[in-house]
Amino acid sequence: MTESTPLVGAIQNNINDNGSFSARALLLILFQLMLVILVVREFEIEKSRGLAELLYLVLGGFTLYAFVPMRFRLILFLCYSLLVCILVIGWENTAWTWGIGCALLSICHLPMRLSLRAGLLLISAAGLAYFRVIQEMPFWPVLGSMFMFRLLVYLREREHVHSKAPITMQLSYFFMLPNACFPFFPIVDYRTFRESWFNEPADQVAQRGVHWIARGLIQLLLYRGIKYYLLPSPEEIHTVSDVALFLATNYMLYLRVSGSFHLITGILHLFGFNLPRTHDNYFLASSFTDIWRRINIYWKVFLERQFFYPAFFRLRRFGAQTALISSISIVFVVTWFMHSYQVFWLVGEFPVSLNEAALWLLAGVVVVVNTLVDFHSDRPKKKLNTTSVLFAAVRHSLQVVGVFISVSIFWACWTVPGFIQGLMLLISNSEIFWSDVWWLVSVVFIVITVGVIVQLIGNGFQPNRKFERLREQETFRTAAFNVGMMLLLLIVGTPWFANAFDLKTREKIVNMQREMQTAAEMSREVQGYYEQLANVNSQADPLVGARHSSTSNNAEIFMELTRPREDLLNVELIPGWKGILAGSPLTINNYGMRNRPISKRKPPNTYRIAMMGSSITMGYGVKDDETYARLLEEKFNAAMSKEGPRVEVLNFAIGQYYALHQAGALRTKIFDFEPDAIYFVAHQGEFYGPPRHVAEYWFRGHHLLYPCIDKLMQQSGITRQTPQGVVENMLQQKTVELTTCIYSGICDDCRQKGILPVWIYLPVPDVFEKTATAEEFVGAAKLAGFDIIDVRNWANGQNSRELKLSPVDYHLNSIGHALAAEAIWKEIRQQNLPPLNGLMRQDGTSNTKVLTRYNEPAAGKY
Repeated sequence: MTESTPLVGAIQNNINDNGSFSARALLLILFQLMLVILVVREFEIEKSRGLAELLYLVLGGFTLYAFVPMRFRLILFLCYSLLVCILVIGWENTAWTWGIGCALLSICHLPMRLSLRAGLLLISAAGLAYFRVIQEMPFWPVLGSMFMFRLLVYLREREHVHSKAPITMQLSYFFMLPNACFPFFPIVDYRTFRESWFNEPADQVAQRGVHWIARGLIQLLLYRGIKYYLLPSPEEIHTVSDVALFLATNYMLYLRVSGSFHLITGILHLFGFNLPRTHDNYFLASSFTDIWRRINIYWKVFLERQFFYPAFFRLRRFGAQTALISSISIVFVVTWFMHSYQVFWLVGEFPVSLNEAALWLLAGVVVVVNTLVDFHSDRPKKKLNTTSVLFAAVRHSLQVVGVFISVSIFWACWTVPGFIQGLMLLISNSEIFWSDVWWLVSVVFIVITVGVIVQLIGNGFQPNRKFERLREQETFRTAAFNVGMMLLLLIVGTPWFANAFDLKTREKIVNMQREMQTAAEMSREVQGYYEQLANVNSQADPLVGARHSSTSNNAEIFMELTRPREDLLNVELIPGWKGILAGSPLTINNYGMRNRPISKRKPPNTYRIAMMGSSITMGYGVKDDETYARLLEEKFNAAMSKEGPRVEVLNFAIGQYYALHQAGALRTKIFDFEPDAIYFVAHQGEFYGPPRHVAEYWFRGHHLLYPCIDKLMQQSGITRQTPQGVVENMLQQKTVELTTCIYSGICDDCRQKGILPVWIYLPVPDVFEKTATAEEFVGAAKLAGFDIIDVRNWANGQNSRELKLSPVDYHLNSIGHALAAEAIWKEIRQQNLPPLNGLMRQDGTSNTKVLTRYNEPAAGKY
């Protein structure tokens, strides 16, 4: 496999045949890696993890690796692993990670019995778990992902392997290079890791690694497209078709895990670790034991070697069938516990719920039954004729579809608590149209038919193992695929390609090039901290990234600065509270606002603006004087003449508040402060909150302020006896009408008091709305009668990462607040809004003649 060229001639005498790279293969691999990096940068793939930066280091490390003598390669691998860890979590956290890790590894090598070493490790783990609970540090998820499972594997393996690996191999097993960027890491087997190192020619191993990286990128882009444009949020499920689409696409989100694992193992391949595949066409599993074999193979191998086989051989004396059933049951109980154990180290919580226990128990029962059926049906197969081949193809397709549907339901119940209850409510109150059912039957029939055709076309083509090995070792084929796909993606990412389509398609193409959050996710994160805590499914958190785990802690602090109310507002800020929120000091004044101390009665010659909104407007994560509410106040007063009024911007914003909360706050709190104008700040999740809030308070029997809400309820056939979940589902179908109704009520209340209602559309960076457009948001506000300040392009030309608190926290930082204030101020000046237009008299009262146009009825009022 080697060539005598100047490129590799300098190292030919120092490495064995499997460790050498040919010049042509090396250049081809480097070319593919550069294309991969360009695609990662262009499409911002795993941008929050710093994947592009990681791949730069991998490119440099792999290049050096090809020229370094074999005896120094593991040392180089460890050096690069240390460098990546430093760049991801910093010097101090890296020191803690490697220091604690080396101490744990040393315990495994103490000259004492296995039971004593295991006991010391358990005591050490308990101590570390205590500190994990009381002290949140960035290194915990990384340390946990490195040692929570590998210690068990390593300790058991050392007792069964007589040949000892060098210390560099042992350290490499724990401190794997991509681990700092990907805490949710496949459970790599130690024996496989050690024995796979350059067990095939380096060219083939590296080429396979690049191919797996390319496949991982494609899977991550598919995940993004499904999440952005196909997956309906739970609020958007209204029909049987919506349920079917949600089940399929929610399960397909697992592509992110599969794609990440392909990336991780692909990177390890570049450094010679020829690890087996982590997933094997799991969407095509034809039985429940088959899905167990195909999905997250490393997890299956870990459970088999550490729990299934030991239990089976101990119980075999009671009979093979009894041992089989008992061992599988033990594996699924361990699976349930291990998921919570994994969440603890990655997220800092140890979730234990009856719902998850029941799900894993049910999964275990199903796999046991499936295994017993396979166990008793193991008989010689007869030669198939044409008819039986067709029957077998149909049966296989039906099995694949059945398993896919079953796993989709399981996945929905696991990742969306209360899914079954919501589904039952939907079915009990929905008219299931035959056209909807027939549409689903037609889709399933088409899928099965296509599956049968594919099987019949490929029937008889069963490559033998020798041919399969040759096919896998073929580098040109995989390289051509990688280069072709990367070039195609780069072409799609060019501006001229997007400009060839209509505006809507162009926006979709552009959105696919950005790592963003959907508006439904943003609505829960930005506006609903209590709901975020209630709905969070920590078991699924590692699947979507657990490196940044400060959100829950900040949410707990947010709960400390609020107190409950029994009315429509639900919660309010505690007057006089002072503390730290998301790393910045936050002060609440004597009236429960994020403001300087003020008087309730408006001073003479003063123009008051009441700022309403969510936690972004409140200033989550920035200092008191850095919020755009405070900055706008400064800009107003700097622009006013000496004779003009003094402007006060009162910040009434609070997280968890939707439109109806704001309407209630107006009547119960804000009007008492005699505002001259209200500024209602809205984001992309504006349509998601009102149905949930209205349904909750309707079900409790509260008065919902406006007659138009009652009218909407009557038109929808909703009564006080209608279950809350059904009410929310039905209102989600009328979310635009409901939000416009509340907006109209707010504007009417303001006009009756001579107050100017202003609606500000301030979209959050890296969040896009797939069910509504900016025009629809603005249109609803205009229809209600607001004056509009539309600053949808306020962040154009700025790197969105520089405007947010962190890559995964979409609240604005101080730079974001400053730019937002500047954009809003620019629109205020252009529209010459009060008090810039001389609205105030010298005695501080409002000029009612100027306000006449704001007292006119709103167009399209409900």
